[in-house]
Amino acid sequence: MRCTVALRRAMAGFVAIMLGGAVLIAAPPAETSPAPPAPASPAPARSEKPALEINPSAQALLKLLNTGSQERLSAHPGLRPEVVKQVMAYRASGKTFGHILEFRKLTKIQQTDFEAALSPFQEDELLRQLETTRKPVPAPGAAGKPAGRMAPRDAASGTAPGAAQPAQGATPAPPADPTAGPIGNVRVGYYSVLPGFPDLDKLDPVVRKEFLEAVNREKCACGCQDETIAWCLVNDEGCPVVKSRARKIYDDIVTKPPK
Repeated sequence: MRCTVALRRAMAGFVAIMLGGAVLIAAPPAETSPAPPAPASPAPARSEKPALEINPSAQALLKLLNTGSQERLSAHPGLRPEVVKQVMAYRASGKTFGHILEFRKLTKIQQTDFEAALSPFQEDELLRQLETTRKPVPAPGAAGKPAGRMAPRDAASGTAPGAAQPAQGATPAPPADPTAGPIGNVRVGYYSVLPGFPDLDKLDPVVRKEFLEAVNREKCACGCQDETIAWCLVNDEGCPVVKSRARKIYDDIVTKPPK
């Protein structure tokens, strides 16, 4: 009897152990589902509008396109009537060009016309760059004499007093043609930066060239050695007539009504 009871107790403990093991085996650890990936941040929108123009020549052309009158645009090389009409309509909508690509995309201007429209401003920029590298021109005359007023020429011979006279029978060199060279062409003795006229770069390029061409061609009447108005402005501060004459030329050209 005692054996039976003990056997039953042992069997009950064995069953309990087995059931506990089954529970442990049957209950595997719960698997954790991976977190969903974070949504990718959208790429920044790419602006279709180009950055502001930094090329000096293109900036000058843009200034003309954004501020010039219809008559001024029509007179500019390379700007055909249909292009001018599109530009004026664009400006009438309250917009302005910030980059040359905007202008070309809007007007579909032909390459040859675009190059013609940009050319005057490129010439101006070239002149400015050359002017920054130009060395000061020494005043002509005997060595050791200070620069300033030049000796007047002899009325009969056309040479300064003390200068070597041409040999008898020698053919004098023909005078230089004062009208040689196109407007704005780079020449020896051509001055584009003049004392007393600091705002030339703000002028219309065509007007600026006309004024510079005039003062670089007209001879000064002060009695110097056949120098130009521009030469005297730069090299002869004591010239009694050059400043007033240069100002008169400037006023006549800048204030004259457009054609």
